[in-house]
Amino acid sequence: MTAHRRAWELAKGQVPPDTVVQPCPDEPLCVRLDHLSLSKRASVTGGGRPSRRAGTSTRVQVQLNGRRVHQRVQGDRAEVEAARVALRAQLLQAGQTDREASSWKVDNLISHYLENAAEQGMEQRTRRRYQGIAANWISPVVGTKLARRLEAADVDRCFVQMRVAGQSTSSMNYAKALLSGTFRWARRTGKVLHDPMRDFTIPKSTYVPRERLPPEIGDIALILGACFEHTPDIAPLLVLASTTGARLGELVAVRRSDIDWSRQVLSVRAAADADGTLKETKRREHRRDVPLDAGTLGVLQSLIEQMDERAAVCEVSIGPDAFVFSLELDCSRPILPDRVTKRLQVLKGHLGLEDKRPGTVELEDEALRLRRFGVVDRTGRPGPPPLDGAAMSYDDIATVLSRTQMWAKRACAAAERRERAAGELQLDFNLSFNGLRKFTSSELLDAGFNINVVAQRQGQGAEVLIKHYGKARGSARRRAAEHLGGVVHGAVDRASSLRVAERDQQLGEPVAERGRAAVSLSSDSGAAAPA
Repeated sequence: MTAHRRAWELAKGQVPPDTVVQPCPDEPLCVRLDHLSLSKRASVTGGGRPSRRAGTSTRVQVQLNGRRVHQRVQGDRAEVEAARVALRAQLLQAGQTDREASSWKVDNLISHYLENAAEQGMEQRTRRRYQGIAANWISPVVGTKLARRLEAADVDRCFVQMRVAGQSTSSMNYAKALLSGTFRWARRTGKVLHDPMRDFTIPKSTYVPRERLPPEIGDIALILGACFEHTPDIAPLLVLASTTGARLGELVAVRRSDIDWSRQVLSVRAAADADGTLKETKRREHRRDVPLDAGTLGVLQSLIEQMDERAAVCEVSIGPDAFVFSLELDCSRPILPDRVTKRLQVLKGHLGLEDKRPGTVELEDEALRLRRFGVVDRTGRPGPPPLDGAAMSYDDIATVLSRTQMWAKRACAAAERRERAAGELQLDFNLSFNGLRKFTSSELLDAGFNINVVAQRQGQGAEVLIKHYGKARGSARRRAAEHLGGVVHGAVDRASSLRVAERDQQLGEPVAERGRAAVSLSSDSGAAAPA
């Protein structure tokens, strides 16, 4: 209630519900009783206009030359009229409205924006990420709503869904960038007349990332050994990634002319997009010369010789500017980054480190449990029992889990590999090209190389290297613990020795001599020495 009503009730008692306490006509903040008065509340049906209550909002709409814009305003009549004037000025300054766009839904608006962004040079990888964000988090919530009627509250609902689902801050930033860019472009081109992303703030994410550390030297040997055995087609590429720390797009874009065999240097000047098209590096530090060792050059030379032999058998000529990593006979096109990623996923499956959804992992573990300990009644069933002493056959597992027999067999094998990786081998590292970049930076920094040398080799700034790529691996943490333990315990031993020496000096004789004197004294007197 108002301060005037409270003051009146404290002094004179309860005020009827249909009565209001009028404030002082000269000073609205005055609460003196002799300046207050009572009046009946105006009726809505009595022809009078009801007074506005605090906290209510008014929808202000302005239409001019077929264009219309609206806004909700909280405040008195003066604020409403000010908003009306501002909206009219906005309509006068706005460009010609696209008549067709007035019926576009949010999905249509985002689609047209991404098409325009592609013409403006947006990378395909970024567009694909935006399309995934829109399909998963924007379309299910507001995709069918008219874009010109999208409110700030609708945008908040999209991000509430992302927060409840545990999306990371990075995903929310992508969603914000997509919606902000879409409505800036739409407003500039006359598709809409308002921007619901104005003054928007991303909510705090509940996502807790589980960061895997880069591989150790022994892990790199295990990875490359398994790669040459199971996925030999990408083994040279993984060797080059492990020794240079280059990005995947930069690796697949390497040409034969980029390798200076005499100077043992690889020149990085371009990168491949998701569809295989080449693009210039974004920043100046990305264009660099990376020195190579003799072993890596030998692996590349062997790969090039194999490509030449394949082309000779097929009677195809290879140009001097051909790509080093290619599936074409003439090496005229680079291998697609997505294919390399899929082959790396196959390698991770053989090592028991594949990336799967928690639900899939849980289902595969259940299949392995049924294979080992499941119970099935085989009374009256023809045929022998399952091989290897298994409790249930793959057919029985498939029936229980409503899957196919082939899926049950593959699920049990995947669960066994994952169990072996976590138990016997104790494998838990980041097996990706980003993980290999972190391996090279961490290994060089642990070896004592200058930070600028490491940053230049990977094509990034020193600040980014320290923040994102200079990870403390388990071996470095163990060496740090051993070093500090040796320093501290050595200091403790030295301090203990000093205390003993100072005590002996204060007593005036060594401890051993005092002990021998006590023994001789007790033997002479014939009494037991005091404890």
